[in-house]
Amino acid sequence: MTITRSALRWAAVGAAGLFAVSTLSACSTDGGGEASGDKGLIGVVLIIQADEQGQRVLKAVEKRAGELGYGTTVVDAQYDPTKASAAIDTFINQDVAGIVTFATDNELLAPKLAAAGEADIPVVAITGGPVVPGILWSMDNPEEEYAEALATELFTAVQEGDRAQTVVEMILPDAVPCRRREVGFDQAAAKFPDIKVEKYKIDGNNAVASANNHFQQYLGANPDIGGIVACWDIPMVGALTAAETVGVGPFPAAGINGSSQLVQEMQAGNPYIIGEVGVALAQAGIDAVDAIDKTLKGEDAGVPEGGYSTVTWGIFTPDNMPADGGVELDEWLPKGWDPDYWK
Repeated sequence: MTITRSALRWAAVGAAGLFAVSTLSACSTDGGGEASGDKGLIGVVLIIQADEQGQRVLKAVEKRAGELGYGTTVVDAQYDPTKASAAIDTFINQDVAGIVTFATDNELLAPKLAAAGEADIPVVAITGGPVVPGILWSMDNPEEEYAEALATELFTAVQEGDRAQTVVEMILPDAVPCRRREVGFDQAAAKFPDIKVEKYKIDGNNAVASANNHFQQYLGANPDIGGIVACWDIPMVGALTAAETVGVGPFPAAGINGSSQLVQEMQAGNPYIIGEVGVALAQAGIDAVDAIDKTLKGEDAGVPEGGYSTVTWGIFTPDNMPADGGVELDEWLPKGWDPDYWK
């Protein structure tokens, strides 16, 4: 019988018990915390923990990990790829049971992910892009696809409206999801050559206030704006507040992330918002932990052929929204989970 490193890991955990866990828990992390588990730790690295999508994935991972007997150790990369890279090194040195990445760049982290694979540490990447060596499963958000779909709705509304044929794209190249979404926006824009596109770079660390300041000035000079589409919906709150302050609009606006502030604005009947992309992240977090657990036990992890799949998503509209208080459609939520599971 061949004894795998995964089997040795389980044997070691069983023999060492809580001593091994307490040793791992002594290590500090940047922006996260640690929770012990009898089966060891799952390392989680998030592109930015303050974002609601990151919080939702983290809560789902922590909840499922705890149910299966794992603890978690968390690193907040704060948009810094060097921190994400260092996090993988740390997890490997800690000999974690598995790794979950969220919204980091698989291709940029490829050497580190390969090293994790060589150490027999299963890695599941949620919205990180293509499969690279070392990744068990890339559970990707189809960023370009849904960005193009949303922007097409927005550009169509602008084209059919009676306002100026101009659209502001709110972009954030520092973050790989927004960088990919910008590609989708531009693909949509190419289908509407008569619409002028201007780009506003989001301040990722001061998103709402910066957008509010920018758009108060911009809308004052361009009161007939055709519409706004945002790769990250949080700064859209600042933009729409500016529009109301200046007295411009309503004009069509749309964003991506399914964040509670914009979803709640839609639920309240905000006249600007025509669409918002939401993603089923609770189930993604559960599936990631389950795949790691089954892999360590030598069971079928349910990973699709090629190791790549896309997370369930949809465009929320005034006629198709989550129930009040939620940011995911009811049918997306795992059985028994409350809509506010991530708070």
